[in-house]
Amino acid sequence: LFVENVEVGRLTRDDWRQFNEAWLLFVRKDKAWEPARDAWLARGGAAPYVLAENLLRYFISATAYGTRQEIARIAVNAKVVGAPAVGYFANFLVLESWPLKEPAKVRGPDGNVRTVTEWRNDDVTRQQLAIILSAVGPAAVPRLASPPFLRAPQPSARRYVMYALGRIGDDPAIAALGSMQGSADWQDRGSAAKSLGFALNLRKNPKARPYLERAMSDPDGFVRK
Repeated sequence: LFVENVEVGRLTRDDWRQFNEAWLLFVRKDKAWEPARDAWLARGGAAPYVLAENLLRYFISATAYGTRQEIARIAVNAKVVGAPAVGYFANFLVLESWPLKEPAKVRGPDGNVRTVTEWRNDDVTRQQLAIILSAVGPAAVPRLASPPFLRAPQPSARRYVMYALGRIGDDPAIAALGSMQGSADWQDRGSAAKSLGFALNLRKNPKARPYLERAMSDPDGFVRK
């Protein structure tokens, strides 16, 4: 199995059979899932990446019909997977669009049917991804704080990257958010301030306070508020 062009391990057909048997327990919400999951992860190597990829695939389907409970269930399992789950969910957060294998017919609010050839990310999906990444915790911070994520081209992506960092709220996350106070975009600075508020109030990390005090002198009224 290769992840971002790096081989993380090899799996036999028997390995895949055992994983698929375990994965059915997750899909069916069987109580036997957790011990089966832990036994799978104990293999190391490619095992956590296989589970992370399946959680992402499940997330993609769950966003179409799932509930908050489904997102929470994905988040709990992504947290157990840890660092191997970060790349899958973080990369999806900053993804803007994805071509569909086949065109799809979609009925719009006006009742008209149109043909869609690509999937496009939206705020709801990114919010849910931020929830999952914040559940993973500090292991997600190095990637989220890196330039391709913290300074992604899409304003919505940057906003939810910052929200995830704020909800994690450890010292490196706060430092990354503090760096966004120098952004020329007032919306970025506002999102950084809101996220620093998460770190201060939800995570009780006092290191967010000096950055918030600095934001009170921002030239933009929204940021000061």
